[in-house]
Amino acid sequence: MNVRATEICLFRNMEGDKVRNVKFLRDTPAFPTDEKTLLQVLSVETDGEFFPLEEPKLRMEVIGDSITSGEGCSGAEKEMTWNSFCFNAVDHYAYMAAKELGAVYHCISQSGWGVFCSWEGNEQQAIPLYYEQVCGLLNGERNKELGALEKWDFQKFQPDVVVVNLGTNDGSGTRDMEKVEKAVIDFLRKIRACNPESIRDICLTKRQRRYWQKKSGRFLAAARMFLLNEQKIMVNYL
Repeated sequence: MNVRATEICLFRNMEGDKVRNVKFLRDTPAFPTDEKTLLQVLSVETDGEFFPLEEPKLRMEVIGDSITSGEGCSGAEKEMTWNSFCFNAVDHYAYMAAKELGAVYHCISQSGWGVFCSWEGNEQQAIPLYYEQVCGLLNGERNKELGALEKWDFQKFQPDVVVVNLGTNDGSGTRDMEKVEKAVIDFLRKIRACNPESIRDICLTKRQRRYWQKKSGRFLAAARMFLLNEQKIMVNYL
């Protein structure tokens, strides 16, 4: 696609007898190493009318890693090369759950990252460090000028439910389970402070559960410890 501003027709030739919903999605998440790629909506034009959206049945916030980013949901089944083409913003659990529940959702995810460190052990690649920012993991002056790194106003979107699916990458990135335990508790406290009325739902796959029980048990123990003083957290197994 050209780097200049381009007009894209989202739909046409529709009869004006009813209201239609139009979704505009970007498949890939933000990449810290890519300062050039940018999808920016400058304006929207129509010969019809815009109407307010219906009030959603539920507001969700989903936090995670490659699973939540939809990595592997596109491309050949056995293709293992890490590339942006394999990401998909629709064919993954967060989008599907929101659709089934009639919910609107915000997604905060980054492939390879964890609650304390990345799969390579990089402690700067942890979701909690950037949770309170607007796409704070981006680099470059242009991104900064467009609003990246600014503090996010949580009053703009107060979720009813916050779903957290993190921990897989921490397990391969570090052996210091005490730091992981502290990171889990600190992040749950941060989420509660930013979203005081929401229910926190810690989601683990069966594989993650077996892995953490074998690894140390500290990840699950940290969540359970926080449960003792918090009435709005659940631990579920997918």
